[in-house]
Amino acid sequence: MAQTDTALKTTKKSSLSEKRKEALSAYLYISPFFILFAIFGLFPILFSFYLGFQKWNGLGEMEFVGLQILSGY
Repeated sequence: MAQTDTALKTTKKSSLSEKRKEALSAYLYISPFFILFAIFGLFPILFSFYLGFQKWNGLGEMEFVGLQILSGY
């Protein structure tokens, strides 16, 4: 009886380990998409929000104006 319990625990442990390996493999396969999405998708969106609160002519220094930019300076 003790041997079957030990064998069952070993089987469950290796089964769990295999599931984790499969999950890790899946995340490694899709990680390039998420990295590229963050660089070319999220960064420009977040940076445009940052620029939206600045007064800047494109060449000089930026001046943070916040929500005053909505009132026309």
